[in-house]
Amino acid sequence: MERNANIKREVLSMKKQLSVFLFKILLCSLLSISVIAQKKIRSECYSSANEERMYSDIFPWNQSKKEMLDNFNTIYKSGKRMDHRVFYEAGQYKMPITSPLYPTKYTIVPDIFIKSLITHIETALERGYVDVINFADMGHNHFFIPMDYYKKEVDDLVIEQRDKGYEKMMGHPDMLMLYHTAEQLRFEEKGKKELIEDRYIQRRFYTRNLIGQNDGSQKLDFIFDRLSGGKINSSTSYKEKQYKYWGGGVSFNATKNGCFSFKDPRDKKIYYFDFSYNDLGPNPSMSN
Repeated sequence: MERNANIKREVLSMKKQLSVFLFKILLCSLLSISVIAQKKIRSECYSSANEERMYSDIFPWNQSKKEMLDNFNTIYKSGKRMDHRVFYEAGQYKMPITSPLYPTKYTIVPDIFIKSLITHIETALERGYVDVINFADMGHNHFFIPMDYYKKEVDDLVIEQRDKGYEKMMGHPDMLMLYHTAEQLRFEEKGKKELIEDRYIQRRFYTRNLIGQNDGSQKLDFIFDRLSGGKINSSTSYKEKQYKYWGGGVSFNATKNGCFSFKDPRDKKIYYFDFSYNDLGPNPSMSN
């Protein structure tokens, strides 16, 4: 009996030691994961006052495909960055919400939105829907929020608590994002109102409105409104009863100093980009 009791005590002791050992392994693993996660945060993600700003003057209208590609390379290599861009602080990505009506507030950007935005970019490039990631082509979006959710959770926030309203919108997996692509591509010859007779130009025109879901999936659909000339961007143009159209969305531009990254499936390279609540503004040095 005493021998059996000793064996039981030894077994219990071994179990306790094993539990402690496994707990330490788990703790180390979690710490390692935390360290790895921290290493993935680029130094460029943190807020800095010493950045050369990107303004709308470097994006000319009515570009050819070659001009758009050449301009992308120039802008990307310049390292210029968007004003009021999303930045990383205290374990969160924060998006400044600016307005002349109230002090700047900060939206906590949900991970699902970042994942979805990157997935949409990579998928659009892989399928040949777009050529460059900046304002000239794929560089901004608009939101379609499920109507019932908008009325219950968002509507009361969009004026005085817009930071919270954006957080609600960007965190909903059923929200749709509409991308106007080929934004500055030349579709018509000067003085004419007909599409250029070129297969590339016509394909880009008829597929310029991409819509994807905020759920991290690769699904992208095209929407086209013949009466609007292919420039659909209103709630009356897409499932008006099901969704509330929100014109704001975000703007994004690729730059070598950007915070976030995407992999271009065409050349297998990693590129960086920033995004912001604000559109690109005019260059203040050219206002005089």
